[in-house]
Amino acid sequence: MKKSLLALSIVALSLSACHDEKAQAKVEQLQTQIAQLQQQCATEKAQQQETLTQLQQSLANTAQSFPSLMVELHPIFDKKITHLVGENESLSATLAQSPIPEEISLRATLAQTQIPWLNQILRTNLYRYLTLNPTITEPTEKDLVESLNKTFEELKKSDGTSEESLTQTYVGQRYPLVTFATLSYSYGGGAHGLELISYLNIDIENQRLLNLEDVLEKNKKAKLKDLLWKNLPSDRRDVFIQFDDFKVSENFYFAFDGIHFVYPPYVIGPYSDGNAEITAYWYQLKENEIIKAKYFW
Repeated sequence: MKKSLLALSIVALSLSACHDEKAQAKVEQLQTQIAQLQQQCATEKAQQQETLTQLQQSLANTAQSFPSLMVELHPIFDKKITHLVGENESLSATLAQSPIPEEISLRATLAQTQIPWLNQILRTNLYRYLTLNPTITEPTEKDLVESLNKTFEELKKSDGTSEESLTQTYVGQRYPLVTFATLSYSYGGGAHGLELISYLNIDIENQRLLNLEDVLEKNKKAKLKDLLWKNLPSDRRDVFIQFDDFKVSENFYFAFDGIHFVYPPYVIGPYSDGNAEITAYWYQLKENEIIKAKYFW
């Protein structure tokens, strides 16, 4: 009986030793894996920190290389004439006997800065207002004046009042954007003229104009449409425009409260509204991940 108990004790000790060896091996294996993961995390963290540092330095360098703008609004064209309606032989005999004095005028103001490539963008934008089929890719101020002269000569051929103007203005800058606006006014008689405003959002990193697709995340335009429709005042929805006809405006600017989308008169409201705006607020844009991170304020 004692021999049997002794044998069982020996077997139990052997099994216990075997179990301890396996457990120890498992512990050592886990410790090795943990050490490897810690090393990997440390390496990745160092790489991420290095990348972050490089990006911050790039941002600082770019910001330093693009100074605060000094903007001058430079009138480049200002002509007007007064003619008599009735001098044109095609008009009726009644008008010919009692000619009416009418004025034709054309004015243009160009924004200029100390940054050559930015000035080129501004000249090109104004040139495209004047020419339906632009043939000059990088117009000079002389090209603008020549185009304005041609436009003025065409206006002189018509009878009646004609008042036209183009004015570029500076809106502001906030890295990585600078913003200008072009105001156009046209009056050809009647109760009132038509004033439009078009915003130019310029990416200073890439030195080019931004369009809506540059700002949006992929496949987010439909979501943005829903958001803008929701933010359109209820007395405008389904009164001036139906949802199916509603479009996301390509004319927009950035502000402290969000991105403002601008619509010309009569599109989403009456003429008295002027250039109407719908704001997509920053918190809405972030919640729905609609725009790219670099353009958040």
